[in-house]
Amino acid sequence: MTAGKLALLWTGILAAPLAWAAQLTLGFGLVESGCAPTGGAGEVFGVPVETAVYGFSAVTAAVGAAGGASALATWVAPGTERRGYVPFLGFTALLASGLLLLIIVLAGTSALALDTCAQS
Repeated sequence: MTAGKLALLWTGILAAPLAWAAQLTLGFGLVESGCAPTGGAGEVFGVPVETAVYGFSAVTAAVGAAGGASALATWVAPGTERRGYVPFLGFTALLASGLLLLIIVLAGTSALALDTCAQS
């Protein structure tokens, strides 16, 4: 296996899970820092919290989609037979990337339905 194919495989395996983990942790941090009761004005670096959440979700969704594309390219790579660990890992990474991309999109659109800086 060449270094390029190996990098493509690992990108397909790791990109979407890392993007989801970043959105889960850093997205929460964005909302908390912008909506803190001790001085949060609903802004993060001068940008409204909702806009920051949408932008960050778009970036993480793009990373997750790139991981899915890498997994697809690994799975259907020309010159490889359908048996072996590389096509299996590509197909598994493709399924995982699709699921995590859906989770990223759903979590990112939650800012549409929820008031992000409302106190309970």
